[in-house]
Amino acid sequence: MPATLTIAPHSTHPLTANRLGYGTMRLTGPQVWGEPADRPQALEILKTAVASGVNFFDTADYYGDDVTNRLLVEALYPYPPDLVICTKVGATRRPDAS
Repeated sequence: MPATLTIAPHSTHPLTANRLGYGTMRLTGPQVWGEPADRPQALEILKTAVASGVNFFDTADYYGDDVTNRLLVEALYPYPPDLVICTKVGATRRPDAS
């Protein structure tokens, strides 16, 4: 199995990601919703992931309004040139996490 995968290989802007990525869901608060209980630790996890070779991050607003996206910006901006951030769209939750 190759160590990388190419997203949209035939497009004008293909993206190459390391096969081992990181899902940001577990950085959020209780019931996979809202701000993390330990924000500095969440930021350190993201930095450590990049330092360990992870360049693909999966995120979604489903975990709380912009929570994981803001964590990614705070921890990793300016982004490494090979960073790939993928977000899911369509599913929503209410502020009470329902």
